[in-house]
Amino acid sequence: GEEFKLWQKTRKWSIKQFDEIYKELNINFKETFYESDFIEKGIKQIKELKDKKILIESENAIIADLNEYNLGVLVIMRSDGTALYPTADIPLAIYKLTKFKLDKSIIVVDVRQSLYFKQLFKLLELLGYKQEMIHLSYEFVKLPSGMMSSRTGNIITYTELKEKLINKAKNEIIKRHEKWSTRKINETANTLATAIMKFEMLKVDANQIINFDIEKSLKFEGYTAGYIEYTYARISSILKTFDKENIKLKLDSKTTNTLEDAKERDIILKIAKYPETIEKAAKTYNPSMLAKYLFELAQLINDYYHAIPILKANKERKNAKILLVKSSNQIIKNGLNLLGIEVLEEM
Repeated sequence: GEEFKLWQKTRKWSIKQFDEIYKELNINFKETFYESDFIEKGIKQIKELKDKKILIESENAIIADLNEYNLGVLVIMRSDGTALYPTADIPLAIYKLTKFKLDKSIIVVDVRQSLYFKQLFKLLELLGYKQEMIHLSYEFVKLPSGMMSSRTGNIITYTELKEKLINKAKNEIIKRHEKWSTRKINETANTLATAIMKFEMLKVDANQIINFDIEKSLKFEGYTAGYIEYTYARISSILKTFDKENIKLKLDSKTTNTLEDAKERDIILKIAKYPETIEKAAKTYNPSMLAKYLFELAQLINDYYHAIPILKANKERKNAKILLVKSSNQIIKNGLNLLGIEVLEEM
């Protein structure tokens, strides 16, 4: 009927808008699943689950009684025949586990669904699926004006947020680079805005509420994407100046032994912890560890180049300092790329 046609139309709008957003954020998916594609499979599967006594009828509804596992009762289908989330989620999980031959499945959904996923994982286990299944939950995003709520109107859309960040970024860039072309200003502002959005989300532990403050996020100081990007751009500028001298860098003990300053040792120790930080972040599914590490490395580099002139020294000493900041900059670039953030060579 007309309702179905309207649903199809708005669904197409939504999918198109999501695809545009993902493209802007440089996010790609190997395969996209839609709930409507799995509902019918789930309804057919209910009979199989009832035959196995995993699901039962209760007051004309279909439920999973998981009380013996201290997981309460999960309603699969209401008494009026309305199929609920598990009806699609069970066949979807089975499809992903079998098609991609997964040893581990990580589902990223907000913290309010914690009990539901414990129940879902238990059902899959009872069906014989022993793969490791993890619900990577995350907390709410809060604005300075309070919790976001569509009911109270205290929300900001992706488009509104992106436009605000781009406009504010443009103003900051123009202050520093009046002679830049409009195209370069726009491209830099767009890259910076995307970096800010990603970093502000990823720098906070998933178990903590994210306080998204647009004004603070745009600062080029403190725990922000702008600060790290500015540090990277500043060092890149120094490296470009050095490259003009056409001096071949040589890594040997005679060169590195000149790095005796306490600030230099601190940077070397920080660089050495990079692989360990990535490993810990991966094992705990916590990208905020890497974000914090990159911020701390940027702080050390900033302190260093403000205190010690990098390009003023004899050949061996200069080479050593350049190798140090070049290595640091490469780590910042690699680390931000792991977080899905593009670096800016100029700011």
